[in-house]
Amino acid sequence: MSEQLFPITYSTLAPEALVDRVLSRYGVGEITSCVFWMRGLSDIYLVETHDNRYVLRVSHAHWRSQAEIEFELELLAFLHKNYIPVAYPLRTEDEQLAIEIAASEGKRYASLFTHAAGKVAVGDLNKVQAQRLGETLAKLHHTAQTFECQSARPHLTIGYLLDDSFGELSPFFTDKAKAYMHEAIAHIKGQIENLPKTLTQ
Repeated sequence: MSEQLFPITYSTLAPEALVDRVLSRYGVGEITSCVFWMRGLSDIYLVETHDNRYVLRVSHAHWRSQAEIEFELELLAFLHKNYIPVAYPLRTEDEQLAIEIAASEGKRYASLFTHAAGKVAVGDLNKVQAQRLGETLAKLHHTAQTFECQSARPHLTIGYLLDDSFGELSPFFTDKAKAYMHEAIAHIKGQIENLPKTLTQ
């Protein structure tokens, strides 16, 4: 039997180690609680101090590059600076938005966010909620037009969103599913091509 550690593709980072090695780098005061909350596109931990609550997000290895993560974090910090109501990342005491973690499966990146108070709207939005959401999204898009970032990330082209994604997923599809996806992608491209190219009043 080999004495080498068995390779893994995913690990759950210990909250105690995150407090010691990651959260200690933020000037938020003494951490009173750090609890694993949920697993999704990233791992989410709920963090509490004596005065505040925060959310720690830890990316999965090999899912997004460091540049892509930094682009998103800088955008959220920019939106907050311009008074858009978003949960935004805090900077470490040495001004970093993300902390690299050498996990067993590869590099992962941790970011500490402010906690967004309130409740999730259940069911359809009422008229007031819908209006506020629309106004906020409009302000967000308008403000983001002036955002500039040094971190490179792929442009969200049709090829990137459809063709590249299909190329990554196709090894897991049956021939029948591949044929269906080819037709669906062609249909989507046709619909996009037929969209008006100019604004109408």
